This record gives sequence, structure tokens and C-alpha cells, in this order.
Amino acid sequence: HRVLKMDAAIASPDNSRSGRMKQTLAPAASIGVAFGSMKESDATGDDERLFVVGIRAGGPAEGITDLKPGQELVAVDDWRVEGQSVEEVRRRLRGPEGTSVALSLRNTSGDDFVVNIPR
Repeated sequence: HRVLKMDAAIASPDNSRSGRMKQTLAPAASIGVAFGSMKESDATGDDERLFVVGIRAGGPAEGITDLKPGQELVAVDDWRVEGQSVEEVRRRLRGPEGTSVALSLRNTSGDDFVVNIPR
């Protein structure tokens, strides 16, 4: 039996009708991409993964056509996010204005690819 918990990084209503999914607010503004964490719990333990849940209109990532909600964040500048805290991932996404960050993403069909997003 799996229990799912979603912490969304965009302002949205609580979708916890079943009590199994919850959304909370956590801004991720430096590149204009909002990520949500989904935690799956089963007999083997917890597995927390980060997904694109939104792209801010007018933000640096808006024009990147390959970037879409539902894609899993795999790495930030070749640093694997698996097993890392959301706060540490957020810290690595931010950086000096005028620099860029490379996001390794996995699309919904399981293919990995990289996008570079200006800060």
C-alpha cells in the first residue's frame, strides 16, 4: 500500500480530499520554475521525487519549449537530486543573476534530457 504526499511549489488549493495528497506553498522564483515533491511510502521505505509543477509567466524558463509540468527533476548542474533535501535543491537552483543552471529532467515517457535556464 502506497501513501502519496505532494508538496507543490506553486500557490494552489489544497487537493487533500482523500487525505492522501496535500499541497503546500514553497516559492522557487530564481529560474521561474515551480517544483513539487511527491513522496511515496511503501514497505521498503520512503522515496521522494521532485517534479515540475509550473512555469512562471514572464520568468526565465517561460520560453523553453522542452520544459513542461510533470517532468521529474533528476539533477541540477550534474548534481543528482535523489535523496537530497528540497531546501538543498532550492539552494542549488538559485545563483547569481546572469548565470545559467543546467537541469537534467526525465519526461513522462522516461527519457532524460538537459535544459539550460538563465537566472
